[in-house]
Amino acid sequence: MAVYTGTVPPRKESRTLFASIKLTKEKWRRTREWKAINQQYERLVREKMDELKMQSPVPRQLDAPTIDMHSVIVSQGSQSSESFPRRLQKTRFNSTPSPLSRPILQSDDLSRGSTDSGHDSGVALPNNKRRVSLSIVPPLGTSWKNNSCAYDCLFPILYSIWLRDPQHWDAVFREMNTFLHMISRGFERVFRYSTTLDAVRDSLRERLARYDPDTFPMGEFTDLQDILNELLVAPKVILFQRMRCPEHPNTHPVSRDTMPSPHNRAMIRDYGMVHASVSAMVDTLTHRMLSSRRCEKCDARLLEMFRFHDVPDLLVFEFAGTTPGMIDRVIQIKGENERFQFELVGVAYYGHEHYTCRIIDGHSHIWHHNAISARMEDEGRVLDEQSLTFVENSTAVAAFYTKRT
Repeated sequence: MAVYTGTVPPRKESRTLFASIKLTKEKWRRTREWKAINQQYERLVREKMDELKMQSPVPRQLDAPTIDMHSVIVSQGSQSSESFPRRLQKTRFNSTPSPLSRPILQSDDLSRGSTDSGHDSGVALPNNKRRVSLSIVPPLGTSWKNNSCAYDCLFPILYSIWLRDPQHWDAVFREMNTFLHMISRGFERVFRYSTTLDAVRDSLRERLARYDPDTFPMGEFTDLQDILNELLVAPKVILFQRMRCPEHPNTHPVSRDTMPSPHNRAMIRDYGMVHASVSAMVDTLTHRMLSSRRCEKCDARLLEMFRFHDVPDLLVFEFAGTTPGMIDRVIQIKGENERFQFELVGVAYYGHEHYTCRIIDGHSHIWHHNAISARMEDEGRVLDEQSLTFVENSTAVAAFYTKRT
């Protein structure tokens, strides 16, 4: 029979040893539990994001779902899940919902798995979770910096347009000119969270300052019209002009090959004329009107008429101090062989030496952006076309339209 000849540890030391082993086992057990919880959390997040992507018929903004023991929050917007800038939760950008607006989906709809206004709401949430109403995600804006307001009213509109169909608008911007090409590359980086919209704005501002320091001085006020003059230059003739004398119809034809450069821009000016609406502005442009030029033979004022040759996807109407009576939500443009519908996507305003803007998103929600206050204010869907001509103490100076496909 074997006899144990070792030393038995004292009672106190053995208690300490066993307590240490027990504590180590408890930590190990808790660590395994937390790992399992984290794995389950990550799996639920992936499933929720994939489910929302599959249900979305158009690109949406999706905030990453927060899933814990008490609540499940799934914020849903109008663009793709990759495009939602999570830094919006940390910046001062926020939305002020209008009393007349409401979320896309309600919590009751989620529990029933029903649809509202054409939006899928069959989002299966885990049991025993508090359901939170889904709200519309505001568009991305910029913060004012060194007299940047002309750029601040432009970039949220352009980025909102680009986000509706990144692949299509990337091709459109690349084809137009190098400035829009650079902006499109910047938008792609914003889309992938590798930069900010403010940084893209500053890059364009610096490039324009190098290109023409007199027109685009850094740190000083810049006219929005000057920026649009550079950004909206197209490689094709958009408008062609015809001059005719009422007494000599065959005099002064203007060749398309000798068009002045303003007609190669995706921008229509009101030429100081007051119009009842943007549609009336288009009608005046495409019908005969008296020009300041005169006939070389009889000194009569020539009749001027414009025709759209290549109808662009983006068209901006500029109001040079003569804001129309109303800004149409939808207008029609007649090309050479086809008639196109354009929808309003943004309006730029000017007042008290400061630019602001309104953005109309893919859900027809209207947002007012002021870069100084760094806010996106939700104004709902109910603004009439006359109300779009003014905001606070500012007047509309440009309306942005995109072609419907």
